[in-house]
Amino acid sequence: MVLLAAGLDTRAFRLPWPDGVCLYELDLMGCAAGGATRAWSAATRHRVEPSYRGQPYRGMVPPMKVDKLSVSFDPDLGDAVRAAARHSGGGVSRWLADAAAAKLRAEALSDFLDAWEAEHGSLTSAELSKAATELALPKPASTEPAA
Repeated sequence: MVLLAAGLDTRAFRLPWPDGVCLYELDLMGCAAGGATRAWSAATRHRVEPSYRGQPYRGMVPPMKVDKLSVSFDPDLGDAVRAAARHSGGGVSRWLADAAAAKLRAEALSDFLDAWEAEHGSLTSAELSKAATELALPKPASTEPAA
């Protein structure tokens, strides 16, 4: 049995494998710190460091900072998120990261516009219409009172 990129996940080693099963853990050597994973079953465990043409990947893969979060959803929302991720062709983590980034950009734009309007006054319908034309967006509804 080959375990790909198990990292610090030990579940596979806690499963009741039949006697004689060999587990091959294929991962970068730095991913399993100091024996943090151990074989807790009858299976024989082998660690394999990936290499390319005999050269180990050690130092060839740039470190990437990630922040792992645990998120809880209402079941219907969770189903919708998984469906949207599948539809986009990516994973749930990528879809949620993209959605969070879009939300943060929208909030930053809203904060910028609030500060700009506090200093210069509200945007007029003509200004909003001109911006919509330049950005190829639908024309906004008029926000000025009817005469």
